[in-house]
Amino acid sequence: MSKPRTQKEALLHIQHRLAEGTLGAVNHQNECMYRSGDKNCAIGCLFTPEQLDWIELYDMNEGTGVEELKDFIGMKNMLHVSGGLSINELSDIQEAHDRWAYNKSEYERGLFVELLKEMIAREK
Repeated sequence: MSKPRTQKEALLHIQHRLAEGTLGAVNHQNECMYRSGDKNCAIGCLFTPEQLDWIELYDMNEGTGVEELKDFIGMKNMLHVSGGLSINELSDIQEAHDRWAYNKSEYERGLFVELLKEMIAREK
């Protein structure tokens, strides 16, 4: 098993993936997808390709909320990939991602960026 990320590393990773344009995975019904081609959702980008394979294999890739995903993969695994971010924090991040991904608006993207910046600033 790989070394767990810190919360700050997890948040910076999401921020980096947003900046490089590899977030925004949604299906035709505008449901979040943890992985779709070369894109991920905000939480999906924290998982390894192998973990995402399992999420897809068990039909959890589309429309599965953070709480439901935690129940599937276990709290320990969620803490490992997220650096210990709470389920509420992960849900807030995912909801901000989804609003931006569904609407493709610069305003929603800005709110998503600000949320990440605020959360990173709280970390040491």
